[in-house]
Amino acid sequence: MKKCPICGTENNDDAVSCSNCGYVFPNLNSSNIPPEPPAGNPSNGRNKKQLLIGVVGIIVIVLVIAGFVFLPPLLHHKSNTVVAIAEKYYGNGWQIVNNDSGSMIIYSNNTAKISLLNGTSEIINYNSSGFAGTELNALILNQKNTNNELYLINITFPNATLSNQYFNTSILNLKEQIATLNISLNNMAYQGFSIYYIVGGNETIDGTPYPIPGIAIAHYKNNFIEIETIGVLLSQEFIKSVITYLK
Repeated sequence: MKKCPICGTENNDDAVSCSNCGYVFPNLNSSNIPPEPPAGNPSNGRNKKQLLIGVVGIIVIVLVIAGFVFLPPLLHHKSNTVVAIAEKYYGNGWQIVNNDSGSMIIYSNNTAKISLLNGTSEIINYNSSGFAGTELNALILNQKNTNNELYLINITFPNATLSNQYFNTSILNLKEQIATLNISLNNMAYQGFSIYYIVGGNETIDGTPYPIPGIAIAHYKNNFIEIETIGVLLSQEFIKSVITYLK
């Protein structure tokens, strides 16, 4: 059985999302599945590739709600500041993806409001038991003329207990995915936040390189932050700058 990290509901092993709260279990979008590795050691290559798929799909906040593939954004901050941070560490040409960035606020009456940066918003039905007052914010950026992307996700829970549970579950998921791969899980503390992160890069299987995202998961009191980089390595200084900006 697959236990939901949000509400604790037990789901079938092949479940895509939680039957109770709608949480989407980490998975890789089909469009991003890497090519089959060349012949060599098929069994070992296949097993490692499945683990890599899990790592690439570790973005834990993906919510499929009312037709949106929703990664919640930073509506309470000036987005041009985020672009400036991205360009400081990863070069020029970064822009915010307004159609995929937005916010979600969970209300006590089993509803939630989704607002995207493109100006659209919607009230949806949502099981808010224990999560009323939770606010999810995220910003998605891409870099012109490249496949590079940044995901900045910020969740403010109604209490520190929920935030800590979410953080611990996320860390366990990440540790499980990289356990047999040549990937180091680093940790540090910054401005009160406990932070675990992997730098990202490539893992080579039978001569074929597979991209690994940089992932940082941070927690302090009732605040949970996740940072993900696609196509660029995740640095400590970038993590610190984002946390300073978000907290």
